[in-house]
Amino acid sequence: MTAIDWNRECQIIKKIGEGTFASVYICKRKSNGQKVVMKSISLSDCSFLLSTVQREYSIFSQVRHARLIECFGFYQCHKSWNFILEYAPNGTLGDKIHGLQRAGSDAAMSQNEILDIFTDILVGVKYLHFRSIIHRDLKPDNILFDKDGRAKIVDFGISKIYEQMHNNNGDLHEMTKIGTPFYMAPEILNHETYGFKCDVWSLGVMFFEMCELRHPFGEKGTLDLFDLSLPFKVPQIDTKKRRFHPAMNKICEMMIVREPDKRVDLHQVVNHHLIRNKFCTVFFEK
Repeated sequence: MTAIDWNRECQIIKKIGEGTFASVYICKRKSNGQKVVMKSISLSDCSFLLSTVQREYSIFSQVRHARLIECFGFYQCHKSWNFILEYAPNGTLGDKIHGLQRAGSDAAMSQNEILDIFTDILVGVKYLHFRSIIHRDLKPDNILFDKDGRAKIVDFGISKIYEQMHNNNGDLHEMTKIGTPFYMAPEILNHETYGFKCDVWSLGVMFFEMCELRHPFGEKGTLDLFDLSLPFKVPQIDTKKRRFHPAMNKICEMMIVREPDKRVDLHQVVNHHLIRNKFCTVFFEK
C-alpha cells in the first residue's frame, strides 16, 4: 500500500453499484487521469462489518497476482472505509451471463471461451490457496474482465486465512449476512467443518452456469443441499446441443459433489485433460 492521500487524489466520476453495505464508484486520479474504482463501505449502522473490512484489507495487503484485482490503497473518511481498486472496464462474468440470457435461446459461450475464462479463475484461486487463503464467495459477480478481456477475482470481504478460519465463533453467522448462499458449498450452509474444497464447489457451480446460462439447481437454489437424506444428482450440461466435448460434464461432476471428502481438490481440476495445457500457459505468464 502506498502513502498517497487517496481522499484528495480521487475524483468521483459516477456510481456503478450499490449493495446493502457498500457503494462502488468509478473515479479518476487527479495526478495522472488514471481510472480506478472506489469501494466505499459505511460502518455507521453496521459495526459488525468492521472485522470484514479489516479482513479484506489484510488479504489485499498479502496478495498480488495478475488474476486478482489489485488494491492500490485504503483510507478511512468519516464513517466510511474506502478501498481504491484496479478498474476493470469490461464488466463482470455475471453481466456476461445475464446478457446472453437476454439474447435468447441460441445465445451461448463457446467451449473455448468458457475454458479460457475458467482457467483464468483457476489460476487466481490456485494462487490464493497457495497463500492459504480461502475465498469463500466465488460467484459470477466477483469475476471482473480487464481491458484485455481477461478474468480477475475480486471481493475478499469474507475470505479467510486457513489457519485462522475457525477462531471466530461469529464467522458463519457473519457469512450468512454478507455471503451468497447460491454459490456456497453445502458444508458451509450446514455449519460443518470446511476447507479449501468449498471454493471448488463454487467453481463448479460457476462452470455449469457458464455452460448452460442458468444456476444448476434452478429456483430451488441450494435449499435441498441441507438435507443429506435427499438424493443428489448433478444436473447435466447438454453437450450435444452446445457442441461441447462430453468431458465438460465430467468437470462439473468432479466439483459439484455434496460431500467434501468425495469432492476433488483444485489440483485434480487443474489436471483435467481439457484444462491442463491452458492452465500451464496462464500460470506461467509473465
